[in-house]
Amino acid sequence: MPGLAELRNLTRIMSVPHGFTLSIGGTLAGCIGQRGYPGLWSVWAFVAGAGIAFVSLAVASSGAASKGVTDPTLPYGAAVLNLVPVILVPIGVWVGTSIDADFWSFAASGLVCAGSYLIALTIWVEIATPAASPSDPELGA
Repeated sequence: MPGLAELRNLTRIMSVPHGFTLSIGGTLAGCIGQRGYPGLWSVWAFVAGAGIAFVSLAVASSGAASKGVTDPTLPYGAAVLNLVPVILVPIGVWVGTSIDADFWSFAASGLVCAGSYLIALTIWVEIATPAASPSDPELGA
């Protein structure tokens, strides 16, 4: 089928940002659904919490020191079926519901959602990616 290789490559490329978008959007929507619209500063706190989690993990993993990605490792096999948001969104919303103040509730939800996504995705890719030899055509060798 013409285009099948391109579709496979695009799904592999998009699986990570797709899951992140669903995790962040779902958690934010769940928080707003639980509390109503809390105002600009609480939404900003959610974004700030998510940013703190992401930057902290980038620094901790030395990702911020990288000069560039020369050989990106894309998910393949079952790992492309990024199911992390299905589990992560309820956790992010639950964290927010356990804190009374809107500002800190949204900040904690953003922090937990962004940080947990990167960790959970790493675990998911490890579990769901089939073992392959270096000559596996799926790896592009």
